[in-house]
Amino acid sequence: MAANDNRGRQVLEACRAYDIAVPDEVAVVGVDNDELLCRLSSPPLSSVEQGAKGIGYAAAALLDQMIQGHNSRKRQYVSDPTTVVTRQSTDILAIDDPKVAQAMAFIRDHSSEGIKVPQVVNAVAISRSGLETRFA
Repeated sequence: MAANDNRGRQVLEACRAYDIAVPDEVAVVGVDNDELLCRLSSPPLSSVEQGAKGIGYAAAALLDQMIQGHNSRKRQYVSDPTTVVTRQSTDILAIDDPKVAQAMAFIRDHSSEGIKVPQVVNAVAISRSGLETRFA
C-alpha cells in the first residue's frame, strides 16, 4: 500500500523495471483516487477514496462557525476513507492451484482475442482433461 497515488504509480514502474508481475506477484494500492493518474498507470492503479468532497464540506462548515465567532474546542478532526476503488493493480483471484491460476491469468490477459480452450491448454502446458479436473 502506497502513501498516495503518485507513490503507487512509482511502485508500479519499479515492478515493471524488475519484471515483477502486478497483480500476480505484487498487488499495489494507492491513496487519494486521482482518477487520471490511476487510469493512466499500467496496470490501472487501485486506490483508497478519502472522500475529499465530504472533507471540504466539513472544513467549510467549521470555517463558517469560526467566522460567526463560535470557537470549537475540538482541534483534531478525523475523516474515514469512503471506499477502495479497485482496478487491475489488485485484480487477482486467490487460487491455490498454480495451473488453474496460470489458466485464469491467460484467460484474463487474452479474453478480448477470441481465445478457445486449446489455446488455454497450450499456454498452461497441461492436458485438457487435467485442466478440467483441476478447475472442477
